[in-house]
Amino acid sequence: MRKLLLAGKLAKSFAFKEKKHFVIPVIAIGIGFAGLIVILSVIHGFDALLLDSLTGFFPHLLVDSTSKPVDDIDGISRIFHLELSEGVISMGGKFKGVIVYTTDAEGLGFFSRFVLSGESPEDGEILIGSALSESLGLKPGDAVQMTWSVINRPFSRRVIVSGILKTGVYQFDSNICIANDNSSNGLWAIYLNDPRQANRVKEELGKKIAGNIYTWTELNESFAKAVKVDEFFALVITLFVVLLSGFGIMNAILYSVLTRRHEIGILSSLGLSPGYIAFVFWMQAVIVSIVGLLLGSIIGGVSLLIISGVKVPLPEEVFYATYLPVKFSWSDFLLALIFEFVLITIFSLIPARHAGKVDPMEVLRYE
Repeated sequence: MRKLLLAGKLAKSFAFKEKKHFVIPVIAIGIGFAGLIVILSVIHGFDALLLDSLTGFFPHLLVDSTSKPVDDIDGISRIFHLELSEGVISMGGKFKGVIVYTTDAEGLGFFSRFVLSGESPEDGEILIGSALSESLGLKPGDAVQMTWSVINRPFSRRVIVSGILKTGVYQFDSNICIANDNSSNGLWAIYLNDPRQANRVKEELGKKIAGNIYTWTELNESFAKAVKVDEFFALVITLFVVLLSGFGIMNAILYSVLTRRHEIGILSSLGLSPGYIAFVFWMQAVIVSIVGLLLGSIIGGVSLLIISGVKVPLPEEVFYATYLPVKFSWSDFLLALIFEFVLITIFSLIPARHAGKVDPMEVLRYE
């Protein structure tokens, strides 16, 4: 215990004795950890925005069953009838292939949150995507000829565009039409509180009902790949930021060792073992790391508050968001804090071991 207290006092003395051995690594760790917090929050903000954009409109599960799926399964938020069919709309010699969503009043209530202008359709009316309306020059109140299938029967009629909807995903906005049909008895559309739980809910539903069940990842492979690619790049960026912080503290402690060879020689001549000396410098790195991480937490928290308050604008033609999204998570913060601290202390072992290998006779020969 006495040796441990002595090591702590020596480490504290080495850490705070000279400002250049303390301030520089503390600032390096603080800036690195603050950057990590901001990057993680922005990446998770983009992740949440991407997932919400891709899964906010399309059903998370589609069930081909004659009976209504049970809604007492944890995570289910909405269930309604939805029939999907291909069709064609035409106006003034222009033709466009579309995907027609035929649904009931409950489904129309759900899709009404995407209405950009106009209103939900009545019988003989349709909602169309914003990109589709631009390509055909349509606006609410215009009449178009529409041909599609209802329960596998071709159907053609003149319909009125009741409104324009915008999902935020071009693939939908460019070819989606929503029609009103209270007698719709096609598939069951299921929306979840968390789209990532689609496979779990599918397994639970499969045990309770008969019929085919499809998840949004199975029906939209490109969307699922986009989410996975986004998560992969987030992991790569985070890893490099953490490694840079680790190398920064390693260089700072190594510099401290090289400039304290005289003190190390004296400690060795007093009978302290190489392992004990290495432990002292490792504790110095731990002290510096703790102060640096605390500073980084403050800087990172203030930075997130500023970013969230200012709402940094982004070009809509490049990103699918109008401003820089931020999503802070305490679990991510604690995980990053622990991981960063462990990595920094591991990196500090290299210069600490170097301190333990210093030859006291070689150092003191010229003193």
